[in-house]
Amino acid sequence: MKYFTTPEHCSHWFKQENGLLISYQKKTQQLLQLNNLWQYHVDQGLASNSCIANFQGVTLVIEVANASWGTRLHYCVPDVLAQLQTDQLLQGLKNITWYIRPQNDHITHEPLLRKRSQLSLETQQLLHAVANTVTHDKLKMALLHLARA
Repeated sequence: MKYFTTPEHCSHWFKQENGLLISYQKKTQQLLQLNNLWQYHVDQGLASNSCIANFQGVTLVIEVANASWGTRLHYCVPDVLAQLQTDQLLQGLKNITWYIRPQNDHITHEPLLRKRSQLSLETQQLLHAVANTVTHDKLKMALLHLARA
């Protein structure tokens, strides 16, 4: 492991031709250009609910906001693919795949507790009265159970 004894300026990281930061920078620029093309070629609704996630070989990977937009994209793929292939950046494009953007901010690991609604006294009495007139045992038990809620 190499330890540095004196502080170094980080500008030399960007000057290395095959450095990791240079490759990240190039990939980021490519994705930004592709995303601009994507936004131009798809309709406004799809453009605001999707973005380019990656470009792997001949496959463009799209991230969509939810399953509805994924379905919509599924039916738009042939037209969008033909439009995108006319651009010089995407001439080798053969496929478009997509995935749904993870929505982790609303996930909780606590069980959902259902709050039972409170029945008015009048409704409870009405359910008891109906249960007493019913001859079917299972229905009668269900009505009495509801009346106790």
